Amino acid sequence: VISRADVTISNSRIVGNGVDAPGSFVTDKSYRAGAFYGYGSKSITIRNSEISNNTATSAVVNGQTRSGAIDLVHDYPDWQTPELAMKFKVINSTVSGNTATDTVGAMRLYGNVAFELFNSTISNNASASNSNGSVVFQTGETYPVSGSNTIAPTFSAVSSIIANSSGGGVDVGIRDTSTMPTL
Repeated sequence: VISRADVTISNSRIVGNGVDAPGSFVTDKSYRAGAFYGYGSKSITIRNSEISNNTATSAVVNGQTRSGAIDLVHDYPDWQTPELAMKFKVINSTVSGNTATDTVGAMRLYGNVAFELFNSTISNNASASNSNGSVVFQTGETYPVSGSNTIAPTFSAVSSIIANSSGGGVDVGIRDTSTMPTL
């Protein structure tokens, strides 16, 4: 999903999808996510849905694959204010059993993403031993590169579970950020 639109996924199952990166590093290529990739959307809402058993694999662990399930990026320089954050909501849904050989098993949120988790479960996702199992919050350079970095993602959860990840040993991770996301 590459759009400035409001996107809603409702009463759906995104199951058993995958992306396989080549065995050698390809310049300027990344294989974002097994289920879906979102860039620049105003909002993405997942409601009453299941996202499970998706994969992102690479023959070598080199940062080319991002997430077994969901990869959201909001890094354009003009979007780096709280008012222009990508609103990402997961409501009454399950994200489980996703795997990645690289960055994170379930989801990576890069840049100005406001993540809200309501009555949902993110569990039993897996990644490489040097990565995170369920959710990674990440900041870095804007694109195109500007004089500043992206602002950190924010996160809130109500009546939800993030648990039982395997790989890097943590369910929620923070990567490449000098600023702690608001949790």
